[in-house]
Amino acid sequence: MNDVGRVIDAWPEPQKSIARSVRKIVLEAGDGLKEGVKWGTPTFFGAKNVCSLMCHEDHVNLQLFQGARLEDPDSVLEGSGKGMRHMKFRSKSEVHKPVIERFVRQAVKLQRG
Repeated sequence: MNDVGRVIDAWPEPQKSIARSVRKIVLEAGDGLKEGVKWGTPTFFGAKNVCSLMCHEDHVNLQLFQGARLEDPDSVLEGSGKGMRHMKFRSKSEVHKPVIERFVRQAVKLQRG
């Protein structure tokens, strides 16, 4: 098991199960993204950071580093910072593969320039 797996396995349920599901989708959709632990959190990157998983008390965030630049016609992404946006998951039933794939694929294209 790599460092990302160890970090996620230390999280409580349901965050652990949610993160495992989101991680699998990110790696499948990410077209060659690498993963590692940065700032104490699972992070997915290519030439630049693309996204990370954050464990909170009652949910998991998928944080998209360039989320403010992503097309989001349904206003799925949350946040108001200069660049970062996130998706919030309180249960596995909120993990919708097509939505996550769409954002990850856009984010990968952005980081490649």
